[in-house]
Amino acid sequence: MLKAVRRILMEQWDPIGVNNTPEALPEYDSYAPTIVGMLSRDCTANDLEHHLDRLETDAMGLGQRLRAERANVTAALLTLKSDT
Repeated sequence: MLKAVRRILMEQWDPIGVNNTPEALPEYDSYAPTIVGMLSRDCTANDLEHHLDRLETDAMGLGQRLRAERANVTAALLTLKSDT
């Protein structure tokens, strides 16, 4: 699941826009274990969206992102729960 979360974060979430840069492949890896833990504890879509929002605004210092974009990433992450 960790590998799948890393892939979703890089390919679909990518708030700083580095997914076309090969050297940046591990950019979001440090966030993946927490998300795997959240998925393992049956988090809700709201929990994931809130967590991603905090990462974007607090950890990365970015502005508010469109909720619809974050909802798509959340949906992709939640599908991983059904794969286990």
